[in-house]
Amino acid sequence: MDYKLTYISKLFQKTSNKIYEHYIITRIWHLLNNNDIEMIAQQYVRLENKYALTDIYFPQFDIHVEVNEPAHYITPEKIELDINRNESIINISNHQIKIFDCRKPIEEIHKDIDDFIICIKSLISNQIKNSTYKPWNPNQDRNPLYWKEQKTISSNDNISFNNVEDICTLFDANFSKTKRGFLRKGAIAHPQNHNFIIWWPSSKKRQKWRNFYDAEKSIIIEENIDQEKNLNHLKYLLNANETRILFYQYKDFLGLTSYRFKGAFKLDREESGNKKIIIWKKISDKFHLTTCEIV
Repeated sequence: MDYKLTYISKLFQKTSNKIYEHYIITRIWHLLNNNDIEMIAQQYVRLENKYALTDIYFPQFDIHVEVNEPAHYITPEKIELDINRNESIINISNHQIKIFDCRKPIEEIHKDIDDFIICIKSLISNQIKNSTYKPWNPNQDRNPLYWKEQKTISSNDNISFNNVEDICTLFDANFSKTKRGFLRKGAIAHPQNHNFIIWWPSSKKRQKWRNFYDAEKSIIIEENIDQEKNLNHLKYLLNANETRILFYQYKDFLGLTSYRFKGAFKLDREESGNKKIIIWKKISDKFHLTTCEIV
């Protein structure tokens, strides 16, 4: 089954319980009539001390869509809360927000949608003119052979792989060496340069190890629930010179396990030593596959 068809169908399914949101989003998609445009539902946006979820996000243009059903306007406090939330998203992320007010008559809603379509098509034209337009191509983005040809990978390229075998294919690493009996290792040394460790951690606890990735601080905390093992591992790392090439495990929109490239990380020696926990800090968003250089 085509990935895009499945993805968009799932997206519409997830919005079907909100009748007005479902109507507006499906109308936008069909009027755009462009399969190269990506839409993300329930986009996570980190604010100062909390986070927000927007209804739809267009990552190619940094535009969020909020469909405000009548419940958004039930009290002045609710209206003020929405205004403050949206202002925070704009100020912190530097993104735009398009709000659709469902209290309007259908003719006015259609006019708002038409104006939004014109805006998106204009942005596409400008990006094509400036050679910055990148069509949505999940089959390509998830193909390690394509990225091998590019020679450089970047966390800004939305690289997600289906499994650990795909990660190994990208680096010409021996997939069989990731197996430990019936278990799987959480990392493998780079086949050409053992100072680099190819790492695929998960937020879920695995073999007493657990990890926490903080995108805002660009760090990942690695720890074992056994404090003695944790301290011994920290001592080893403080004497080593590892660079971790991070592919963070997550559940994608279709509910499938995926591994997203997040960049190159080095141990934050000072913070790790002071706090007695293992803290990896991002040093680069890019990695050159052939030369093993941090770009």
